[in-house]
Amino acid sequence: MTPALTSALTARLGCEVRFGEPLARYTTYRIGGPAKAVVFPRRAADVVETVRLARETETPWLALGLGSNVLVADAGFQGIVVRLGKGLDQIERSGPGGSEWSVGAGLPVPLLARQSAAAGHSGAHRLIGVPGTVGGGIWMNAGAHGQDFSQITRAVELVDASGEARVVPGARLGWRYRSSGLVGVVLVRALLELVSGDPEKSKQELAL
Repeated sequence: MTPALTSALTARLGCEVRFGEPLARYTTYRIGGPAKAVVFPRRAADVVETVRLARETETPWLALGLGSNVLVADAGFQGIVVRLGKGLDQIERSGPGGSEWSVGAGLPVPLLARQSAAAGHSGAHRLIGVPGTVGGGIWMNAGAHGQDFSQITRAVELVDASGEARVVPGARLGWRYRSSGLVGVVLVRALLELVSGDPEKSKQELAL
């Protein structure tokens, strides 16, 4: 990574950036060498600026959530890693009975399952055993016990490969079994439509 890119990442981003950071810290298997830089965005604008910088400098980049089922080489990654987590893990509720959940892509799926069950909303609670973040879950259309993200995702906010922020309706995603059809983008937020129900029943079904 050039000194110019290092300076630009530090100057243009309003979030933490670590250089030469071992990726083993961010994968469930705890393996992986260092990345040239790891960016910890706290808002969508940080992701936009990171992708734009990477494009301007022809630097490879990738998005990483909780790193579940991800293998990273001992040589590491010769580019920028966008680590989605704190800051992009907020939940906002709206709509009838608060059943529309606007969820940050960095939110762990088990936490979404528990919180939605506690609120008496079904549709995501059976995803309790799915590792990783909401962003990763949507990316691969993760599912369990008859539920998957294609059933509840009404729209996604993403940053495309050119560094532009866009909102895409869920119906326009190329949903398939364990795939959303998304390529070369970073998910930052999703609008999920859940169903109001019985909190006790939803909590009981967490263990099913």
